[in-house]
Amino acid sequence: MWIWVDMDSDRAQKMVALYARKGILVIPVTREQELPPRPVELVVMTPGWDTAFAKYLRETYNVPVLLSLPGASGAEDVPDGYDEVVPCPAQPSYLQKWAVATPTPSADKPPSKAPDTRAHPMEALDRMIESTRRKQTYTQKQQTITFEQPTEDIAKRATIITVAGVKGGVGKSTFSILLASNLHKKGGRTVLVDLDHMGNLARLLGVDPVVNTSRFEVLANTLADSEMEQNMIRTSYGFSLVPKGGTNPQGLSLDGTRRLLYLLSNYADYVILDTHPGRLVSTVEAMIGADVVCAVSGTDRSTWADLRDFFSVTQKPVKIVLNRVREKAAALADMRAILAKETGYPVIGALPEDDTLYAHVQAGERIEGGARLEAAMKGIRNQLFGAPKEDTAPSSPSGGGKKRWFR
Repeated sequence: MWIWVDMDSDRAQKMVALYARKGILVIPVTREQELPPRPVELVVMTPGWDTAFAKYLRETYNVPVLLSLPGASGAEDVPDGYDEVVPCPAQPSYLQKWAVATPTPSADKPPSKAPDTRAHPMEALDRMIESTRRKQTYTQKQQTITFEQPTEDIAKRATIITVAGVKGGVGKSTFSILLASNLHKKGGRTVLVDLDHMGNLARLLGVDPVVNTSRFEVLANTLADSEMEQNMIRTSYGFSLVPKGGTNPQGLSLDGTRRLLYLLSNYADYVILDTHPGRLVSTVEAMIGADVVCAVSGTDRSTWADLRDFFSVTQKPVKIVLNRVREKAAALADMRAILAKETGYPVIGALPEDDTLYAHVQAGERIEGGARLEAAMKGIRNQLFGAPKEDTAPSSPSGGGKKRWFR
């Protein structure tokens, strides 16, 4: 038996059918909880999973782990954690050369036990990292300072808003900028963070990324405000930016992400995290550590088909924002009701397609929308934090209560 590890359930089913025609049993896995307990002969993974998970599968099943890339030519560098890069789909006859005829479980991790993520989605990754003497990033082979999580429940200052989405191209980055600008105008000390290794916030905001998120791999676990400000960039909008770090598809490490959240939560009033659409370590940790998660989606059903599964890793409130909406009021109302019913998450706002905003983005100018878009953003802000009596002071997040660190 082989397992095909893929976040795209439709593609996974197609691969299962393809290899079934050759008499090969392939089990599709779209999330960690679905890993089969019985012996496995081969693991094939598609992009979007972190290296640590690939290593975990190799150690658990004691079989090769291949990375299947659409359009792969065979000349690609093999990422750490994988045995080879193969095309997608790869010829069954070639994959059979890699398959282990009689796989044997490793002594310390029997394949009869799949990773248990119910208590904490990153538990398996935590165990692997703690068992490694040398802490490394997933972006560079450099030393990473371990983040020493507070042992006591410590009050924090910031409200953390994680902006995430299942699909790329739905406008997460633009929404993150508009939200950061709106919160800054409201009077709060606001920091926008680009956790997407494919992100472009620095370019959109017209700043030179002289610092980046990778710094948080090696910073001290405690910093004064003046030291924090040396690791971010003040934008012309008034809020601060921490640009993306590196270009490796594994993003920021677990230690780096946790340190970034902890340090910024004690510095700012609002921290907005623009994340990668895949389940990278940084994306998962950003959703777990958030006070509220904004799921940005388009009106095309394909952009919200997997929303509930994608956000199942967090217990924090998830609120949906529809972006680039062209539908009329009646059709939009029906869509919002269907989306809320299917996902279980409330739709707190719909941003209209804005030609003014589009023109500004294309021209590399200041990102500002028209009156309708600004009104919609204000409505979303009020849904997140409650409508304030005055528009000049930070308000408490929905639900009230004292914000705590870390979870």
